[in-house]
Amino acid sequence: MAATTTTGATRALPSAGGERPRNVLTLTALLAGAGGLMLFGALLGVYLMLRSRVEPFIPEDALLDNYLGNMMMITIGMSALTVEWGYSAVRRAVTAQAKTAYVMTIGFALAFLNLLWYSATQTDYGVASHPYGTVITIMAVALGVLLAVGIGFALLTLFRVMGAQVSAADPEQARALGWYWQFTVVASAIVWYTVVVLK
Repeated sequence: MAATTTTGATRALPSAGGERPRNVLTLTALLAGAGGLMLFGALLGVYLMLRSRVEPFIPEDALLDNYLGNMMMITIGMSALTVEWGYSAVRRAVTAQAKTAYVMTIGFALAFLNLLWYSATQTDYGVASHPYGTVITIMAVALGVLLAVGIGFALLTLFRVMGAQVSAADPEQARALGWYWQFTVVASAIVWYTVVVLK
């Protein structure tokens, strides 16, 4: 009777899931940002078209406060710096700095939302009172929603940094937050340019 021997060890099959695809969240943030920029570009186009056809476009009761608009741009600009600081800290594995940066980003965003809300409540016209009120209100509401989503995204990223789920080994969520946040900054600049500069 002959003995049978095996020449190599039997290997188990690899797991069915495999590795998850890389950069899916970053790509999603970039696509959402591109779509949002198209929305704000279209709103700017509507504003310009209505401004050239409706006389007088800006009603007499419209209060245009340059100070609040400029303060909002400074505030959102500072948040753009802090969100990139957070990403840099995550890449360098400096968790304390990343947490501080994301807390500051959320604070700047809340301050921006507060200024946006205050500016909207100071108007003496409604959404349907004239075309100017309609376009400006749509821009302000859309910007507020984008920023509220960004605050939620930043909170989630902050909690995941605290739990070591976003780290130097896997910084994808921090990068995706950075891209989304820069999109909200550009959208804010479009609204600021429309309301404060173009008038």
